Amino acid sequence: EFADSLGIPFLETSAKNASNVEQAFLTMARQIKERMGTTTANNTKPSVQVGQGQGVGSSSNNSCC
Repeated sequence: EFADSLGIPFLETSAKNASNVEQAFLTMARQIKERMGTTTANNTKPSVQVGQGQGVGSSSNNSCC
């Protein structure tokens, strides 16, 4: 019921006997692909903004103890 209220699939899986593991992966991958397709269909490119972070400076006190 909870999964239905969120509009997400509910699949019972078992890693112990590999029951429905591949099906769960394929279902989620398909849904991600569909959602990504609707994003590009709206003429908005999915993007990631990468900026330059702070560098790691060397310190003269590099002792662990």
